[in-house]
Amino acid sequence: MSAPSTEILLQALQHRYPATHAGPANVSTQELQSALRDLAVDPNITTKRLLVLLNERHPQWLIAAPEQAIIASVDDCFRLIFNLITLAPEVASRVSATIPELACQLLVFPGLPLSSADSILTILDRLGEAFIGWSSELGRSGELLLQQLEKTTSAITTGPPDIPAIAAELTAFLAKDAKKISKLEARLCATETGQLRSQQSKNLAANMINEAMSGNQFTASIISFLQGHWYDSAQLLVLQHGMDSEEWRRAVKITKTIIWTYQPLVANEAEMPQERQHLYRIVENLSTEIRQGLVALKHNSEALDAALEDIEYDHVNIVSEQPLTCVDYRPLACDLAPSARSKISRLLLNKVDALQSGQWLAFKDGEQAVRIKLVLKLDDVKQLLFSNRNGVKVMEKSVEEFAYFLSSGSAKVLHHDDIFSSTFNTYYLNLVNEQRRQQQLVNERKTRFNDKVAASEQVQRDEENEAKSRLRAKQKIDEETRHATHNKQQDKARQETSKLNKADKTSRFTLAVAGLSVGAWLRLPSTEKAFEECKLAVRIASADKMIFVNKTGHKIGEYNSADLIELLVAGQAEIQDHGVGFEDSLAQVVSRLRHDRNKSYDDLTNK
Repeated sequence: MSAPSTEILLQALQHRYPATHAGPANVSTQELQSALRDLAVDPNITTKRLLVLLNERHPQWLIAAPEQAIIASVDDCFRLIFNLITLAPEVASRVSATIPELACQLLVFPGLPLSSADSILTILDRLGEAFIGWSSELGRSGELLLQQLEKTTSAITTGPPDIPAIAAELTAFLAKDAKKISKLEARLCATETGQLRSQQSKNLAANMINEAMSGNQFTASIISFLQGHWYDSAQLLVLQHGMDSEEWRRAVKITKTIIWTYQPLVANEAEMPQERQHLYRIVENLSTEIRQGLVALKHNSEALDAALEDIEYDHVNIVSEQPLTCVDYRPLACDLAPSARSKISRLLLNKVDALQSGQWLAFKDGEQAVRIKLVLKLDDVKQLLFSNRNGVKVMEKSVEEFAYFLSSGSAKVLHHDDIFSSTFNTYYLNLVNEQRRQQQLVNERKTRFNDKVAASEQVQRDEENEAKSRLRAKQKIDEETRHATHNKQQDKARQETSKLNKADKTSRFTLAVAGLSVGAWLRLPSTEKAFEECKLAVRIASADKMIFVNKTGHKIGEYNSADLIELLVAGQAEIQDHGVGFEDSLAQVVSRLRHDRNKSYDDLTNK
């Protein structure tokens, strides 16, 4: 992940440390740096914050918000560091004197803690690692280291420091010092390794044999064998193969088997024969197993044969069911096995297994607290050797013992690697991530608010659109209703007009038909043609019948007045010529109708 930009970092710092004043800044960066450098010799530098000291000296100053945030972050980071590590007062005071200069550099380059280049922080890292095991009792070596601390911190605090030169000088000094310490530690390890293995092998072998013999009965010969040649062989097996080896586990099993053969058989009457057969088989092959395990007598065949002869003599008596002469015995002298004092969990043992040579720890023995360095870890015999910074042995402990100290809090692992730069780096990155997280939450809230507003607006638009749709639907219905009403009215008007027209046509065609004379020409429907010209050939007034023929004289059809009038009104017939004297005839018909309207039927029909 790439380092955040200066702009993002400053935003994160100001988000964590808001400005304490609203007005504009009245102090320049150069003035602020000069005032900070003056604080290096202030006796309160180890107890008071930089901003507090600046305010005491310059109460009228208004520091710019970004610079105020940077200085506040420096204070907080150093307080975190001093909570993580414990430095002697004389060391802590010199380290604290570099805080103002670091703040000065951060004012110019806020991203310094996120850089891998040499800086005051990396120099302090090396000093922190060098002083992790320092104490005032280290003699000349401790004095030289303290003088180098004074020299390094003075170079940092007296004006703008030459970081590369200071780092190079310190690195050279520490490299030379580390080389000397390494030689001392190597000499110590070479001296102690054999002694630790020998002592631990004795303890392991003695504890194993004591535990197996506890509560059992033995003859004098087997006691002498177990606590003599077998004890020596068990020690050699631990030294040669380690306590986690198959050879050691086999020796433990043989020890338990030897002891079992000397104990009374425990079984009911029915099972006793089977149990004796099992004992015979064990005794028959046991001497071979013992011979292979007696590595201490590998080159002394006479002593080996003599030891086996004593055991075989006892086994003959055991198989023959002869009573054994058992005697009391005293356990082998040894340190008490840790398992006899407490039960150490696998989890705690794993913590010890994770320790590496070169690791520093704080160890508290009663009221005294010391810094110890793990210089030797013997996995085969489970032993740990610790020294001080001068390569002098401080103590030795078994893995089980030290697991107990870790669990009780008497021993604590110290982590001073890159403590200054890593703390600043982690703190600044956490501020950036927190600011990003807060910004993300703000953005998410804005998004939710905007989504809510958009949803509300959409609902409003949907309601408006729905209202408009309802209005348009209503308008459409109203328009359709008006249109239907209008059409209905028009249809009614047309119907009325049609009725009037039809009545008028009927009246007119009634007069026209009444005035038709023989010889009148009409166009009438025909089966072969849509219309055909026809001539009124015969008209019988009494029967109201009219006979029409075509131009060739063939009869086309006959109609009464009503049928012909209906055809004419419907447009399915057309009068082309009313016949001879139509107007006169029409006038006569009209005059006669007027003249005869007051006559009775009998008068009109001459009855």
